[in-house]
Amino acid sequence: MIEARSRQVVIAGAGIAGLTAALAFAERGLPVKLFEQAKQLQAAGSGLQLAPNATRILRRLGVL
Repeated sequence: MIEARSRQVVIAGAGIAGLTAALAFAERGLPVKLFEQAKQLQAAGSGLQLAPNATRILRRLGVL
């Protein structure tokens, strides 16, 4: 088995999915590199609906 420290997770995009994935991998001790093309993260001004399964994951990660 490969040790977690020898792996690195690379995520393209810092939207809700990318940020959630980064948090989940980091919580498990994996180093994460997150790439986003925007110079600054900001709200897009649109609504967002999340399914109950998604909100359970976000709650477990401590971001709700």
